[in-house]
Amino acid sequence: PHTVVFSKAGHGSEAHGHLDAGQVCVDAHGERMIVDLCSPPMYPEDFFEENRYRYYNAGVLGHNVLMFDGQETFAGEMHRAEIEHAQFDEHVGGGWRLDLSGCYEGLVRYKRAVAHLLPGIVAVLDEAELTGSRDISLRWHTVDQSEPDREGRFVVQSGTTALSARIVGLDGIGLTYQRRRHAYHEPYNKGRLGDIFEDRHESYVEVQCQSDRCRLLTLFYVPAAGDPPC
Repeated sequence: PHTVVFSKAGHGSEAHGHLDAGQVCVDAHGERMIVDLCSPPMYPEDFFEENRYRYYNAGVLGHNVLMFDGQETFAGEMHRAEIEHAQFDEHVGGGWRLDLSGCYEGLVRYKRAVAHLLPGIVAVLDEAELTGSRDISLRWHTVDQSEPDREGRFVVQSGTTALSARIVGLDGIGLTYQRRRHAYHEPYNKGRLGDIFEDRHESYVEVQCQSDRCRLLTLFYVPAAGDPPC
């Protein structure tokens, strides 16, 4: 297939210790389009201590998942994203549903469902119910500087490869869309030897609302090679 979708369950203590449970990324025609930011330009001295999540690469802010009131998720093996269901067909595509409820504080539930219909249609449904009204945001980190319109539509371009996307709310709650970019801030902008990071200013599309619940559907479409985005 010309489109590859990958996601993560488990917990934030695995491998590089990022708070990325539920992360979804999309590759198209061998190009990274919806991306993972990986690690900072160099490891800071305190990256493996209590300040780890002050560097956006490791925290929720640097990943393609829901965030509530700007808070980080729990870390540690006790707080896991569980795979509730997964099904794959080599001719049709596949889908899976994650329960991320145990990773967050103040949630009744948070489920993320992902469907990939071959070859190039991807849908991600985020459904959350909270214990009270909170600021809710969802970010999609893009390989370029994609700008969403007022309806949540945006196009990601990498060379001759394109990906069309749209984020919609299914529950009638007012949404705002914008393009933002990351930056490091003192004193959390230095490597282990004191070298100042060269800011990469990674770009992301963000949708925001304030409510005690949300149902956000993100649709991605990858056209065949040479075809324009829709």
